[in-house]
Amino acid sequence: MGYHLGRNAAKEIMTGTKMKSVMDALGVLGLFMMGIMAGSYVKVSSSLQFAINQKEFIVQDILDSILPGMLPLGVVLALYTYFDRKGLKITKGMLILTVSLIVLAAIRIL
Repeated sequence: MGYHLGRNAAKEIMTGTKMKSVMDALGVLGLFMMGIMAGSYVKVSSSLQFAINQKEFIVQDILDSILPGMLPLGVVLALYTYFDRKGLKITKGMLILTVSLIVLAAIRIL
């Protein structure tokens, strides 16, 4: 009896509207996990600074006061947008990211 009840319950969940709500909840959980991983593992900071009227402004401090982790979030969103538009070409995306970060580091923006 337990086998039949379990089988019927699983069939109802798979074919009913409950499965869509479970998939939506798992999608939200996945987005949370991507945000947590991006904040924890992606490290990007700017070394750009400038002076106006003998007052020095450090861009990274300004960005951190507005929204901490803005640059890592921007990198992750840029990669997501690239993968969404161009398809999942991971090698090409990572090469473009590496070259662009090297260029930005060479001109002392990052």
